[in-house]
Amino acid sequence: MKKMLLAALVASLPMAASANWIVGADYAQVSEDDIDLGALVLSAGYEYDYQNGFVVTPSLHLGFGVADDSIGPVDIDLKTLYGLELRGQFNFEQGAYLYLAPRYTNFDVEAKLDGRTASADDWQLGGVVGLGYQFTDAVAAEVGFTSYEDLDQWSLGLRFNF
Repeated sequence: MKKMLLAALVASLPMAASANWIVGADYAQVSEDDIDLGALVLSAGYEYDYQNGFVVTPSLHLGFGVADDSIGPVDIDLKTLYGLELRGQFNFEQGAYLYLAPRYTNFDVEAKLDGRTASADDWQLGGVVGLGYQFTDAVAAEVGFTSYEDLDQWSLGLRFNF
């Protein structure tokens, strides 16, 4: 048993050494009609390099509301958002890149009025388009726009490769 565990550990070392893990942190502005909510969104994924500067990154994201809004006397609060995406990224020379992705996200929202609370969560399918710049091998900054079924989202963030 110990020999099998040791062999599995040794076999996994090359894969870990060549890991293309990506983590990110974004500020996202989520809008629907007259409602604007802010969130801090964290993401993690694994980057697969293909030919000619094309990269595919499946990833998961998790966000927490940080800016609420109100409509008259009703306070609206984005509690959480979470989901997944499959990013296709085109790397250009000098560190710039363009990315596109389908994204599937659950939004958990709460409304409060006179001490009463109502909450709802909804899955939304969206499409992402964005631009980024790779400052170093480990750090990039990007801006993106996501159009969901009923919502729009702008984001500004940092990505870290390791």
